[in-house]
Amino acid sequence: MKKFWKGTILFFLSLSLLLGAISCAPKEQEKGEEIVYSNDYLVKDGVSDYTVVIPETSDDNLLMAAEELSYFVQQTTGAKLPIVSDGGLTYSENACYMSLGETSLAKDAGISATFSEMEQDGYYLKKKGKSVFVFGGSTAGTLNGVYDFLEFNLGVKMYAEDEIRLEKQPSVRLIDFDKRYAPPFMLRSIGDYHFNYNAQLRRRAKQQLRGDGWIYSSHSHFFILPPAEYREEHPDWYSPTGKQLCMSNMEMAD
Repeated sequence: MKKFWKGTILFFLSLSLLLGAISCAPKEQEKGEEIVYSNDYLVKDGVSDYTVVIPETSDDNLLMAAEELSYFVQQTTGAKLPIVSDGGLTYSENACYMSLGETSLAKDAGISATFSEMEQDGYYLKKKGKSVFVFGGSTAGTLNGVYDFLEFNLGVKMYAEDEIRLEKQPSVRLIDFDKRYAPPFMLRSIGDYHFNYNAQLRRRAKQQLRGDGWIYSSHSHFFILPPAEYREEHPDWYSPTGKQLCMSNMEMAD
């Protein structure tokens, strides 16, 4: 009996270690993608030569992308990346930039991504020369690309508002990125209370604000077919009380 329990305990301990190793694996490994590291370091011994660059005109998504990138690099390595606009900057092979969105640097380097390729939430993540470019089909896609960069290259993983995995490391070698990614579907929104009222949490979870991107929000039947305009001529389109549409009326549906 003692041997049985000893073997059972060892089995479950081994299983938990295996599952832990799987859950902490880099995202590329989970997808079976090969990780190829470059010879360039984002941070070396707690010091970085890199600067985060955003367009001179940036919306909330791009501003947050820059702030989150700088913040989590500092949290994991101790090095704080400065944030600047692209005004007056030009791309060169040896320049150390983290370029976010449609910057002049991206244009100089020939880096682009269209909405038709990436859609709203997708991105192109490319290392060229010493610089890294995150270019979304929209600014929301650029922000998603930054979060994936942090997970791929630094091991940062967002689980909840107060549950974030950080791997402390004084040196980080850059992956040789050349990755285009578009999610299987756009506009992910579960309408969760916390996501609706906490923009940072919502964006870290790659969710949209409830209703963003919808043609109309919910409870829109009478917005489309107002009874005051249509009920007198088409009474059978509505319930007898006129308080809702008659959903089985195909003429009304058409």
